[in-house]
Amino acid sequence: MDKHWAQDVLRCRLCETPGPPMYCDICHIHLCKACVGEHLSDQSKEHKVLPFEKRGSTPKCPKHSTKLCELHCEQCDIPICTTCASSEKHNGHKFIDITKTMDNKKEIIQKDIEELEKCIYPKYQEIESIIPVQKSALNENSQKLTTEIDKHGQDFHKELNTIIKNMKSHVEEMDTKHLAVLDKQEDEIKHPISEITLTIAELKTLLDSKMLGVSLPTNPGMMNSEDCLLNSQCPYQVLPLRRSTKNSFINSLVLCQRHLSK
Repeated sequence: MDKHWAQDVLRCRLCETPGPPMYCDICHIHLCKACVGEHLSDQSKEHKVLPFEKRGSTPKCPKHSTKLCELHCEQCDIPICTTCASSEKHNGHKFIDITKTMDNKKEIIQKDIEELEKCIYPKYQEIESIIPVQKSALNENSQKLTTEIDKHGQDFHKELNTIIKNMKSHVEEMDTKHLAVLDKQEDEIKHPISEITLTIAELKTLLDSKMLGVSLPTNPGMMNSEDCLLNSQCPYQVLPLRRSTKNSFINSLVLCQRHLSK
């Protein structure tokens, strides 16, 4: 697009003066100040001439399409055209110029913008700037807590391991003592078992020996060495009886058998 042509676009519709400062919101044309009167003199339709920067601020009436809303009804708080203002619906209502209403609203909006920019927005910026610091502090504190927890955990494990070690040592000590007692009992029981086994074997041998013909006394407990001479034919002296054997009769037979086997 040619630069000079672009500059020539905004010209007064009537006199072609460049940079017209006025605008008709109804006819949608640009006007210079000198041509405004001539444009308004056209009575074939309504006109709404405004400064160029305020163009488009006058809406069309939704009920009367050929009319612009030049007024604002304060009671209904809506823009209306002159035809609406003379209707029964708005009878007794107060009307102000729509441009004044727009200026008032712009002023309110401008105040809101200033409050947002000067008061509210800086506070939110300050809060936003603090959040990273709080995050960093939170992370640092969490790491400290985690370290402390790990340390306490190690201490607990160490203490628990010591307790378990002592308990195991106590169990091993009890096992050693009980095992010593059992070993002693085992040794004590093995000796009689060995003697009993030997006695049984000797008695079994005696079953087939000549000792079965010996006249044994009715009271085996009173048997002495003379009773074991086998009718004066036993050339061996009878050995002393074992005190550990309860049945002296069996003991005497076993001893005689031992002499015979020699």
